[in-house]
Amino acid sequence: MRAMTVLRSLVLLLALGALGLCGACGWWGWRSHAANRDFERLLAGDEDTALVAVEFHGHEQRVPLTDAASLGYLSAMIRSCERGSTEAGGNIYSMTARLSTGRSVRCAVDVLERKDGLSLHFPIDEVGDGISYTITLREPIPEALARVLSQLRSE
Repeated sequence: MRAMTVLRSLVLLLALGALGLCGACGWWGWRSHAANRDFERLLAGDEDTALVAVEFHGHEQRVPLTDAASLGYLSAMIRSCERGSTEAGGNIYSMTARLSTGRSVRCAVDVLERKDGLSLHFPIDEVGDGISYTITLREPIPEALARVLSQLRSE
């Protein structure tokens, strides 16, 4: 009789653990989906969504961008980007973008050799490269952003 009670308790404990794990996975998926929606709004031109921090990863370096003027400028350029056409020929980095909504997303950025453009790929996952966007950088480019892009191009 006691063995049966222990077995039932063990089964209940395992079932609750599995339920908790499923709930955590569902929460993580929802959170990731919400962050992607936020970034898609920025790509669509939403003035209420902006970048608050960016970090580029790749080529054995991590390069942060936290300058407010540069982030405001980059947010504006992303809002006016062109979907579906990209240009190759630069260094590709993973970019983590923290948004004004409090969420973060990852995308791929091709830092082109020419100084007035970037190619952005979002969303990125294990399956493919996402949708491609061309970001045209209009003059004047803020000094902090120009320094970061120069560093990324030189790698």
